[in-house]
Amino acid sequence: MINKNTLLFFTLCFSYFIFSQNIGATEINPVLISSWEESDLEKYEGMYHFGEGDGSNLILLVNDDKITIQIRETRYWSEGGCAIESGLTQLSELELKWEYKNLTNVKIINGKLFSNEYSGEFVTYKEDLKTYFGLKINNPWNTWIGKNRYEIGIKNINLDLKEYFFGQFPNVSISFLNREELASLFDNNDLALMRNEIFARYGYKFNKNGKFDIHFKNQNWYQPKYKDVKPFLTEIELHNIAIIKEIEESRKENTYIPEFPEKNKRIVLTAKQDNLSIALVVKRINEKTIEYSIEMVESGKNNYTKKGFASVSDGPYLGSESDESSVSGISYFCDEYIDTNGDCYINIRLGKEEESGNHLLGKIIKNCNDKIKDITLDNFPTLIEK
Repeated sequence: MINKNTLLFFTLCFSYFIFSQNIGATEINPVLISSWEESDLEKYEGMYHFGEGDGSNLILLVNDDKITIQIRETRYWSEGGCAIESGLTQLSELELKWEYKNLTNVKIINGKLFSNEYSGEFVTYKEDLKTYFGLKINNPWNTWIGKNRYEIGIKNINLDLKEYFFGQFPNVSISFLNREELASLFDNNDLALMRNEIFARYGYKFNKNGKFDIHFKNQNWYQPKYKDVKPFLTEIELHNIAIIKEIEESRKENTYIPEFPEKNKRIVLTAKQDNLSIALVVKRINEKTIEYSIEMVESGKNNYTKKGFASVSDGPYLGSESDESSVSGISYFCDEYIDTNGDCYINIRLGKEEESGNHLLGKIIKNCNDKIKDITLDNFPTLIEK
């Protein structure tokens, strides 16, 4: 059998083939084919390669009981049609374009594939003591196979789908994302990049010299080809684009972006009162969310550690909070981050004095009913950046 990973054979113009059973252009022995049936549909998830050389890829995604299939066909274009076979054109001179087809009403039942466009069966193919997993498509899109024939696409069992979808946010093309999680973990810049990466993966041509045109032209995987890629989008991508835009729109008006702390910088603040010491570690991960860790040590008694994420409210900005430094007695404005997940209420307030603003100041409110006492704004001093 031809090794699918090293196969270099390529052709544009095939005459009519009489093979009834094919992997690419290779005729195979049907005796070596067996049904491949799984109760866990996620085991079918992955990329199946059809044809020779670049050929075409079928991407199968499973999200709970929702199955998404997209076929990406590779097309090489030249004015001479079959000029490559006649020696008039070199492969390097041809322009590569991809065509996408999304299957509809997809179902997998007992190892059989059904859709409005194609049907088939999941199979294994054994040869030379090696087993290949594949998807047999009846009357495939590679029309040179011939009518009433089938072709088997071989599954790439070594491929992580996150490697197939280029960019920083591949999951936006793989899974149906949760609005609340997106809103809490990503700022507007992240969301805009996430949304436009979908279009960039399809080769969308952004406005010349615009923000995303400049950004994606610096990515080695980006190949601008098309003025409109909307027909290519999968149901997953359409769903995620919609909720990303909802979040972006909800943040446009009457929203406040906190000033402190600096994004992506790990900051440690400490304070001590009597026999209780507190160390607060914060790192801002987007416009409105910090990752935090609170470590409380009571000499000779108990230790307490709390980690999590705290966010500024998504509601309209009504004005900064104000705290007073227990060191200088000076009041300062602060931003308030809140974590209400679980049974513990954590409130972290961060700011700087205008006159001596070199160090970040912090106050915490902790209400967890733990062995170490709860903290209020009044019963513990101001934490200061180390």
